[in-house]
Amino acid sequence: MITALLASVALSMQTQTQQPPSGAALISGMFKHYAGAGSLVGKIHMIQTAQNVSVTLDTIIAYEAPSKLYLKQTQNSSEPRTWLITSDGTSFTYDYPNNRRFATSRPEPSRLEEAVTPVGGAKQNYQQIFRASTFSLGELAVPEFLAIGGTDCLQAIKDQIVTIQVMGTAKIGDQNVTIIGGDWRFDAHHRVSAKYQMFISDSGELKRYSQQETVAVKFAEQNMQPQQVLTTWDVDLQVNAKPDESLFNVVK
Repeated sequence: MITALLASVALSMQTQTQQPPSGAALISGMFKHYAGAGSLVGKIHMIQTAQNVSVTLDTIIAYEAPSKLYLKQTQNSSEPRTWLITSDGTSFTYDYPNNRRFATSRPEPSRLEEAVTPVGGAKQNYQQIFRASTFSLGELAVPEFLAIGGTDCLQAIKDQIVTIQVMGTAKIGDQNVTIIGGDWRFDAHHRVSAKYQMFISDSGELKRYSQQETVAVKFAEQNMQPQQVLTTWDVDLQVNAKPDESLFNVVK
């Protein structure tokens, strides 16, 4: 009887003192949610603000394993721009890298095309196709890395988040989220340059991501004072959802 009572007390104490998941465990669960998905559809809305001036960029993404991919980014600003990656599983196309595409002398044709299975090589999956096209995107941050979910993409996120801290809870729409935050750097070879926050649902979905940093921009005519820049991504990604097959038509 006493043994049973003590066991009950011990179980009660264990339940009372049980700690919520750590920030690292929540991020690990988020990685698991997206890694190796057979398909995905979704959108990411980014808004970047400095001195009450905002620029937005919308990303639409869809993929289906092994090698079908659609990723379109549209920048809404005084200089609207669009970036597009398409793969039908046989060939894929993407814009010229930005340093050439937006140069004074633009290349012709404006898009590049490659075989999904290069001569003498192995068939590339959607993650490898994405990696080959990253210099032809308008922006690339944690939400895009997470959506693709490849080993390299997830490692890039791990290299960027220097510290991890649970900062509280909130609600986005009808979903409860835990806020994880800390120091951010561009990669493992750079110093800390920003603060980040991840808003992760109970099921491991990233619902929002933000970065706050101080940026100094030098123009030919003058040097601007350092500006506080806040960038927020609202994320809506559906893992293993069925994509619209017409999205994978190769755009040349």
